[in-house]
Amino acid sequence: MNHSLIIFIAAIASISMAIYWFLYTKKRARACHIHTPNGIDKGEYVTISGIQQFLYHRGENKDHPVLLFLHWGLAVRCFLLPKIFSFLGKIK
Repeated sequence: MNHSLIIFIAAIASISMAIYWFLYTKKRARACHIHTPNGIDKGEYVTISGIQQFLYHRGENKDHPVLLFLHWGLAVRCFLLPKIFSFLGKIK
């Protein structure tokens, strides 16, 4: 094949992918929008144990409570998570 033909095909493919990505991103953003009047879609930085963390809040009703579960690493979370939630279910 001619090098200019390969470059032309690569350019057409790149432009097509860029257009598709641009249109798909806008469509997905519209679909994920919170449509309720009491909804929340907000991010903020907070300090937890002296470390600045980013929290992203998203929901259809900002009056509903949020459970923030802080764990000590992946293994601890995977091992204890079912026990913690079963305990929380008992104290309701």
